[in-house]
Amino acid sequence: MNRSSCVLTVVLALAAAAQAAPPKNERPGCFGKTVTPRTRGHCCWPGQAWSQAKLTCAGEPSSCPDDWHQQGEACVPTPLEQDGMMHVPAGTFSMGGGPVTHVTLSALWIDKTEVTVEAYRSCVDAQACTRPAPGPNGNWQLAGREKHPVNGVDWWQAQAYCGWVGKRLPTEAEWEYAARGLDFRWYPWGSDKPSAGSISRGTMPVGSLPLDVSPFGVVDMAGNVSEWVADVWGDQLPTGKNPRRTTGKTPGLRVYRGGSGDALLMVDRFSAIPRNGYDTIGFRCARDADWRGSCLTPQATQRLAASCEETCARRVDEPEPLLDKRECEAQAQDDGDRHVCVEEFGKLLSADGVAPADFAGCVGRCVADRKRQQCK
Repeated sequence: MNRSSCVLTVVLALAAAAQAAPPKNERPGCFGKTVTPRTRGHCCWPGQAWSQAKLTCAGEPSSCPDDWHQQGEACVPTPLEQDGMMHVPAGTFSMGGGPVTHVTLSALWIDKTEVTVEAYRSCVDAQACTRPAPGPNGNWQLAGREKHPVNGVDWWQAQAYCGWVGKRLPTEAEWEYAARGLDFRWYPWGSDKPSAGSISRGTMPVGSLPLDVSPFGVVDMAGNVSEWVADVWGDQLPTGKNPRRTTGKTPGLRVYRGGSGDALLMVDRFSAIPRNGYDTIGFRCARDADWRGSCLTPQATQRLAASCEETCARRVDEPEPLLDKRECEAQAQDDGDRHVCVEEFGKLLSADGVAPADFAGCVGRCVADRKRQQCK
C-alpha cells in the first residue's frame, strides 16, 4: 500500500470518528436518533414513532445526520467504497433480536462482496492458501463459478486468505452491524419479508441480488452463502466496545452468520466446527479503519508466516501445549501482521508529519494483542 493511500485512510478514519460523535443533548448510544414519548423509550430518527406491531421505528425521518440520507423509513450513511470494500462508520447499535446487547464499534472497512472462487484461486496459486473441501455443491470444482462465492472453506482457510490480502475476518458484532445498520432492521434491505430479488436458492455470482444491500452498501449478507466470522461460539451475545470472543464454553466451535437461500434474519446466530468446510458457508474480510492491515504487503505476510512456522513448531513441542500447531501459527501470524503494520504505518505517518490522535491507542491495542495472543 502506498503512502498516499495510508494517509487517506487516516483522514477517513478521523472524519468517521467526528461524524460518530452524538450531539450533547442526545441519549448516549442513539447516534443521531432521539427518544420522545412517541418512540416509547426507543432511539428513532427525528419524526418517527415506535411501531410495536413491527418492533421497529416507523415513518419517514424528518431529518438525517450529515453524510447520511433518507432511504424509505430510515436514515442510511452515504456509501463510501474503496478498493472493493465499504466503509462502516463508528457507532453504537443494539445487537440481537431479543434479548439485545448494546455494542460500540470503531470504524472499519468490510468487503463489499463475499470472497469469490476467482479471488481465492489466486491465493491457492500463490501457495498461500489450500484448496476448499470437495462437496456436491462446491463452487471450486464446478465450471463457470469463478464469480460465485467460494464455499467449502473451513474457518482456518478463511482466516489464512484474509491474512494473505492484509485483512482479517470480521467479528460477529461487526458483521451484524454492517448488515443491519442502526435502525433495528431484520434484513439488510429493511424489515419486509424476503423476495426473489433479495435471496437466492443456491449460489449466484456475487452482487446479483439487487435488494440484498445493507445500509452501508454491503451486498449478499442475506443470500448466496453464510459467512464465517472471527468469534468463538458463546451462548450470550457479545457486548461492550469492539467485542471479540476468543474463548468460550465450546472453544471448538466458531460462529457463522447470514443466510444461504433460507431467508434467515440478520440477528440469527449459528456455530460450526472450524476444521470442516461446508457448501453453505463462505466468508468475506474486514480491516480496521484507523491503521489498515493493507499497509503490510502480502510478501511481508508470507515472510512472517515462515518465521511463525519455526517459532510455533518449538512451542507445540512443549508439555501440555494450549494450542495445536495450526492454531498457534494462525494466531502468531495475525499478531505479527498487526505489529509490523503499526510500525510501518507509523513510519509513513511520521514522514508526512501526520500524527492522528488515536495512533497511540492503536499501538497500545497492538501491544496488548501481542501479549494476549502469544502461543504458550
